[in-house]
Amino acid sequence: IPTQNGAYVVNQPMTVAWKPNHPDGSAQSAAQVEVTASDVTVIEEQTTNTSYQRTPKSCGSYRIRVRTKASTPLGRMVEHVTFTVAKYPNISINKPSGTITATPFTVAWTVADDTGVSSQTLIIQSDGVEKYRKTMDGSTRSLSIGASQYLPNNNSTLTITLVVRGGSGLESSTSVV
Repeated sequence: IPTQNGAYVVNQPMTVAWKPNHPDGSAQSAAQVEVTASDVTVIEEQTTNTSYQRTPKSCGSYRIRVRTKASTPLGRMVEHVTFTVAKYPNISINKPSGTITATPFTVAWTVADDTGVSSQTLIIQSDGVEKYRKTMDGSTRSLSIGASQYLPNNNSTLTITLVVRGGSGLESSTSVV
């Protein structure tokens, strides 16, 4: 961690780890971790640790790289790893809000995500078994489901789940029964 072009959650700790590979085979005696966020670069000095824990406090694009020292002076910085820090998409299912009594029925929701919405998947389970699944683009906010797509059995319990993938790559889900 982090992985190139990965997505991580703001205000959640993350660990940067590396494996020293010195040409002379000697152990690491020091390391520098360079973190760039919002065009501000910070260099953190490390001792013999081969990991560094950080809690990103703001959303945005980050770059990080490391260089180590063994029995020789500090080596060159390795290539940057670029990653995104974002919030999970915020989702709320507004409809249906009670017993479904007829078809077609509408499922409606709201989504808020600062990085945009790249995809959404609606899943309907009946008594714990998946019966319907539809993946949609990021702009859809409601779906009418007719009998030809899915007809619930009388008196069954449905769980409607919406999974949203933000433009950052982070996913969030919510369900209603």
